[in-house]
Amino acid sequence: MKDKNLTIVATVVLIGGIAAGLFTIGQTRASAPTPPPSPVKTPAAGTDAAKTSPTASNTTKQGADKEAEKTSQASPQTSPEKIETTPKAGASSVKGTTGPQDWWIPRHETGVSPQWPRSMTGAIEAYNPVYRIPTEEKTLYLTFDEGYENGFTPRIMESLSQAKVPATFFVTGQFIDTHPELVREMGRRGFGVGNHTQTHPDMTKLSAERQKTELQKINDAVKNLTGQQPLYYRPPMGRFDAASVALAHELGLTTTFWSIAYRDWEVDKQVGPDKALPQVMRQIHPGAVILLHAVSQDNTEMLPRFIEECRAQGYIFKALLGEPSPR
Repeated sequence: MKDKNLTIVATVVLIGGIAAGLFTIGQTRASAPTPPPSPVKTPAAGTDAAKTSPTASNTTKQGADKEAEKTSQASPQTSPEKIETTPKAGASSVKGTTGPQDWWIPRHETGVSPQWPRSMTGAIEAYNPVYRIPTEEKTLYLTFDEGYENGFTPRIMESLSQAKVPATFFVTGQFIDTHPELVREMGRRGFGVGNHTQTHPDMTKLSAERQKTELQKINDAVKNLTGQQPLYYRPPMGRFDAASVALAHELGLTTTFWSIAYRDWEVDKQVGPDKALPQVMRQIHPGAVILLHAVSQDNTEMLPRFIEECRAQGYIFKALLGEPSPR
């Protein structure tokens, strides 16, 4: 009987020890810090993979798109050489990531400007990049990327001209080579013509010399066709680093991103203007720099309604600083 009682006691002690151990483990796990959620990266929108607002955050990052496929291929890439990124005298130094990044739009409410983290913009602020215009005035800045012509640019220009809405068209070398008459027409109608590089490469992977060639060829071609040299530069695919932004600044170009975009560049996946329009309108905010792709039939068809709805909400369209207004 005594042995039986000892056995019962030992069993109870053993069970109690196990339970205490499990409780301790549970407490440890419960108190462990939860890692912060990853930022919502929406796809990058240069002339191909767009980084849209959270209204289109179900999209995934594209390595290439139709525009990139139709754009001339860059020559074999070389190792990037060191590029001076120190701001010119008088500019204040700021913290931020200097390495390659993809532009994206933080979550924001309709009517409220997105707020980018310093890690995104700090290292390039000394070069005055454009991605929104800091203002409480209800102003909008319209831009189009032109990697290749899909038959819609004349209609887009006509809609803008009739409504007296300024815009800047960012053109590649392929667009210029195949449709120089459209570039001349942009200048004739009083639209800005921006630099989207000669061959639409990842500029962060090119040497300084090749980056300069990519930009200078477009500068020269646009000046030859319109009489005006580009003032603004849009990085292909929204890919940038501090060095490439600094180099563009050295050539007199302001690096230009966006604060509104959506998945509009896939020409075989157009959803119709009735569905496309709300995707842009719900991102609207004062000082917005809007990126649309001119290859999109949806954009072409919804543009007059988009202009009307924005104006009905009290917004006005302005040209980027130094750019012309439509004649």
